[in-house]
Amino acid sequence: MTSLRRVILPQRDVLGRLARREFPQMSDELCYRFRDVYDHVVRVADEALLFQDRITAMFETHLSNVSNRLNQVMKVLTILSTIFLPLSVLTSLYGMNVGLPHLPGGDAMQFWWILAMMALMSGSMLWLFRRKGWL
Repeated sequence: MTSLRRVILPQRDVLGRLARREFPQMSDELCYRFRDVYDHVVRVADEALLFQDRITAMFETHLSNVSNRLNQVMKVLTILSTIFLPLSVLTSLYGMNVGLPHLPGGDAMQFWWILAMMALMSGSMLWLFRRKGWL
């Protein structure tokens, strides 16, 4: 559409001069024909402008949809990283070779206590995110 407008606009100006009888060498019949051609060229130029505006609007709508989809993906990834950050901190603390406070139940129950804390943290964050309307 841009190429069509670039070609048709100079031709419109030239045909306009030819249709206005600015040249005495041209007959009246030829001027009428140039006026008819000028009308057609003006219509094509106007439609090219209209179609270019429509194409631009469609392209902007497409970019807006892509941006909205990207925002949704980023929201989900942010929620996932927010959920997994405390879990990573908790497992890294209990994975070190230093003495940390032991939970009740002896050494065999430590894994299950940590797993329960991780599930509780994840569940409470998911509940909070749903309550706030983020998820």
